[in-house]
Amino acid sequence: MPEALLVDPVRIFVKGLPALWYATTTTEPTFYPKIREVLSSLLESRRLPFEVRVETREAGGDKPDLALYDKGDFAAVLVEVKLPDETLTEIAFSTDRNDQVGRYLAQTSVVIVTNVRAFGLVACKPGYSRTPSTPVAPENRQ
Repeated sequence: MPEALLVDPVRIFVKGLPALWYATTTTEPTFYPKIREVLSSLLESRRLPFEVRVETREAGGDKPDLALYDKGDFAAVLVEVKLPDETLTEIAFSTDRNDQVGRYLAQTSVVIVTNVRAFGLVACKPGYSRTPSTPVAPENRQ
């Protein structure tokens, strides 16, 4: 049963979260390996042909936290990880770090955001015509 592939990584991830959340030494990269494992298991259980990579270098010099690659070096979806004290809405509509989420959306038209407690999908609004070199402004995101 494919769903069984997801159960153990999620259980392990969730079980270990409280200790990481409250540790004073925890940074975003602390969570990358486990988030990669959960995303990889989910994709595998759905037989989706993506590879999840950590801290890759994308066009324009961007370095997303994680990226889902489809067939080689094509980044289909970029992933932005923040610590649990931020909400998904704050992450999705943020213009921090030179409009990081907006730049990622300009490249792939969808971005997965996570605060480790939850995951969300940010997309360009219907009808928005993106330009890969121009960040997608918050008012053009959903």
